[in-house]
Amino acid sequence: MTEDKSLFLRRASGMVRAWNVFDGFIYCLYADSIFVAAALTYGLSWPWPDGNIPLSIILICVAVYPAAIVYAMLSSTMPRVGGDYVWESRTLGGVWGYTICLAGLGFWPWMYAVTNVLPGTVTAVSPTFLVLGGMTGNQGLINLATWLTLPDGQWWAYVAYAAFAFIIMVAGMKWYARVQRASFIIGCVAIAVWIVMFAITTQQDFVSNFNWFMTTYFHWGGSNPYQYILSQAASNGYHPADLSQTSWLSSWELGPVMAYVFLYILWTGSMSGEIGGISDLKKSMWMYLGSNTFAMIVCAGTMFATLVIVGNQFFFSANYLWYNGIAAMPISPFIGFLYVAMTRNPFFWIATLIGMNAWFWIWPTNNWVQSIRMIFAMSFDRSLPGWMGAVNRKTRSPLNAIILVTIGCLIMGWLYTYTVFYKFTLDVTFGSALAFFASTVAGTIMPYRQRTKAIWEASPASKYKVGKVPVITIAGILAIVFLWIPTYFLWITDSRYGINDPLSGAVLIASFAAAAILYYIVKAYRKRQGVDLDLLYHEVPYE
Repeated sequence: MTEDKSLFLRRASGMVRAWNVFDGFIYCLYADSIFVAAALTYGLSWPWPDGNIPLSIILICVAVYPAAIVYAMLSSTMPRVGGDYVWESRTLGGVWGYTICLAGLGFWPWMYAVTNVLPGTVTAVSPTFLVLGGMTGNQGLINLATWLTLPDGQWWAYVAYAAFAFIIMVAGMKWYARVQRASFIIGCVAIAVWIVMFAITTQQDFVSNFNWFMTTYFHWGGSNPYQYILSQAASNGYHPADLSQTSWLSSWELGPVMAYVFLYILWTGSMSGEIGGISDLKKSMWMYLGSNTFAMIVCAGTMFATLVIVGNQFFFSANYLWYNGIAAMPISPFIGFLYVAMTRNPFFWIATLIGMNAWFWIWPTNNWVQSIRMIFAMSFDRSLPGWMGAVNRKTRSPLNAIILVTIGCLIMGWLYTYTVFYKFTLDVTFGSALAFFASTVAGTIMPYRQRTKAIWEASPASKYKVGKVPVITIAGILAIVFLWIPTYFLWITDSRYGINDPLSGAVLIASFAAAAILYYIVKAYRKRQGVDLDLLYHEVPYE
């Protein structure tokens, strides 16, 4: 598609609404990654030894509801590709939307891609080979499972995944939706199987099966690996509480840890322009709030059952040892492996490896989706080069942006795996969540901003008020008070969350500063071409 002299890159975006609201609902759940990213995140709970993980899941999901309402209303009001960027730039101003979204949702997802694939490799792919090796007696497959937890194994697994993601992206969002739906159906069947497994497994069964598994396949932990883990943790001064003796305060403090997972239904905002029916507020509400509810019930329920069976003290102790490198197990003690170790029944092993892979493979591709949509939307606004917004006529895929993002993800993956670069990325969650916070603010004030008042009043969401106050404003205030302020306060002030590193913070700030500088460079360049970005940011992009 060629560039014309209109205010925008073209008189039509070239993207199509290839999804329905159910596809958006599924995408929300995969953005959360309710079994793979969740598995890693549950392990990160060990610094709160008296925390209650299921309770903390419920608390954070309840806090997310108001933000989800804001997003649902924004999506129905301005259903455009690159949602967050469009909402923020039109409401808060071009420099804010551009800076926050280019850095937080355009660039840093390249790093997120590798940090998504790595836990998926150790939670889904590695246990797959472990199970196959155990069932066939093939030590090579068991060794491969171990290799996949090491840097070289993780790097080549990442390269293979990047190739898979590239193919899915190029094929177009209709194919993406097909793969996603199939994965979701398989994943839900796996959940049903796991529920049956939970119902017939006692803690005594787990202890016996875990000890058998570790001694048979890893020759680790002596005659009683389960007790060995508890003893090693205790000898190092770590004493987690029994599930019945956990504290409300620590459970609440675990909320910002669980936010690493459960904030990300908001990731779907960037897809607003490609979801048919999302302009219907009821459907938009169902997509965001329904997915948050599904995630809360499934994750809190399955994690409660898991902790009852494996033992809360064992789970926290195993992850304490793993993350601190103290007499650590030879394989990560995440839920994927624990499900395998619950039983000696090959049927449940196979169901677990299929289920975990179903919940994994389509998940990290959403980092490609996010970055590509931000880059495309900015190109369509003429705030990035026009070639980045080119769309393939057959697949309706932004091919140039896909190539750019894939190269960026590969570079980021190599740096993350083999250099100290990972130390510079510890605070990145802080930055991407800033985009969600900014969209929450944008929604809160949209009804009152002169530049967006007419857009808001034309929206079906504007009909919903409490007295004279729009619901979107009330929901936004609730989200700011009960979600964003506590989360950011704890992230900043408590080092246990791992995202207040000064060096990483400096790198994060530098990335936003670079985005702001680029904005003013582009603005001056476009002005010389006769394109006024200030004027453009008062208009809603073409569909």
